[in-house]
Amino acid sequence: GIFLFAIALYASSPVFKPFIFGTAAFAFLIYAFDAVATKNNLKRHGRQMTSHTLSAKIKLSAPFALYLALSVSSAICAVFAAQKAANFYNADTPENIEMRKIDSDAMSAANEKELFGWGGGSFQSVMALNQGDDIKNAPIKSPSSSAISAFLEHGYCGMAIIAAAPFLLVIYVLCKFGISKSGAIILAAALALLAAAFVLTPFASPAVVICFWILIGTFIAWQNAKII
Repeated sequence: GIFLFAIALYASSPVFKPFIFGTAAFAFLIYAFDAVATKNNLKRHGRQMTSHTLSAKIKLSAPFALYLALSVSSAICAVFAAQKAANFYNADTPENIEMRKIDSDAMSAANEKELFGWGGGSFQSVMALNQGDDIKNAPIKSPSSSAISAFLEHGYCGMAIIAAAPFLLVIYVLCKFGISKSGAIILAAALALLAAAFVLTPFASPAVVICFWILIGTFIAWQNAKII
């Protein structure tokens, strides 16, 4: 997990880093609650309160303090990363100015067929006719976010149908099995990826789509496991 966390931070764009730190902060917070030196937690971890001295209590509370410190540190990093991401996203660089024009043209085209969209995979064809000469008619693969692309291609109804499958599966699992600490971390990762789609284009990659469904499948399998 630490290796994947480091790779994600190293390889991701500034806009994606707040989602990474935010997920880490949530995960460490769950671990902190799991490490609180209560009777149930100690029993589950095969430990027990053998002494009521101050040193014994500090020793048993050390994991909680460590995870809580990591959670707070990650949350602070998420705030600073969000500020940098906002500056990066709002900067008047040539790339950002061009992307804003693309987003504007894409939303104008999407509003023409807002219920059912232009059809799956139609973004490039539609933009070739609607983007105008403000970006020199260069072929554009995607706008600044997966949400804009999905709205243009599928409209409100199509997006609702696409979102129904994972949403109903998660609701079914939550109603039937509840949610465990580990399940909450898995679900948080999937939700962070979904939230990132509103400012980035993660779902333009088939690998990310597969990873998203792996997370949903893992969440369902974990909640349905016999050990829960």
